Amino acid sequence: MIEFIKISATGNDFIVIDNRLQDFSPDPDLVQKICARRTGVGADGLLLLEKSSQNDFSMRYFNSDGSEGELCGNGARAIALFAYLKKISAQRMRFESKSGIHRAEIGSDSVKVQMPQPQNIRWDLFEAEPLGYKSVGYVEIGVPHFVVEVKGIDSVNVLSAGRKLRYSPQFPKGANIDFIEIESNQKIKMRTYERGVEDETLSCGTGATAVSVLNFLKKKVEPPIVVEVPGGELTLDFRPDLNSIHLSGRVQPIYSGKLLMENGEWMNLKQLEENFLTQKK
Repeated sequence: MIEFIKISATGNDFIVIDNRLQDFSPDPDLVQKICARRTGVGADGLLLLEKSSQNDFSMRYFNSDGSEGELCGNGARAIALFAYLKKISAQRMRFESKSGIHRAEIGSDSVKVQMPQPQNIRWDLFEAEPLGYKSVGYVEIGVPHFVVEVKGIDSVNVLSAGRKLRYSPQFPKGANIDFIEIESNQKIKMRTYERGVEDETLSCGTGATAVSVLNFLKKKVEPPIVVEVPGGELTLDFRPDLNSIHLSGRVQPIYSGKLLMENGEWMNLKQLEENFLTQKK
């Protein structure tokens, strides 16, 4: 029975597993089954903490549809807190993901993580205009993001519009779609349709980074920038040269438990009886 912790990072929820012994095999169907709401634990994604030869640990991130992602900003903050609580790392740490090396710091009420450098910025995409919205730009923050400016963000049908844009031919790898409304030169409201989850999520760390960077380059905002998402607030701080981009916000462990599974399936009554009887002895 695999132990896990459920962690929420400003509304993004994750199942986190210590996999340093490699006793959990992340088969896509299995990840999908565990992340399913109502019939599984339920989460936006699954995080595996694994060994690293050069850093405190290595992070692997899986979307709720079972696909492995390069990076998840809120997931990076969640796994950093997990590593600290498990005494795998100190309050300041260095770890790796598929997108590169990250540094993180545990604060009294938030977790801060260094994000990767923005890549492949494009301004020439106008996919949102046919839907009545304004295309801001495209950028990759470990993963691809297309940013769309709207009026009346609370009334936007993120699921419908996000799904249409996410599958645009302009995005061969797909893209996360961030809908924004700029409130001031240091505050942006954002809602995100996440690929891999294939739904709106309450928060997105790489998305908050994407909207902050693109709007800074357009001279519409200045760091530090507060990004308000349905799950709370994220803060982005960086230098004008876009070096050392830091994402910070609240991270909250919710509960711990064990996956009652055997060979990738939920245990039946006989298996459960045997396991619980063994535990009593």
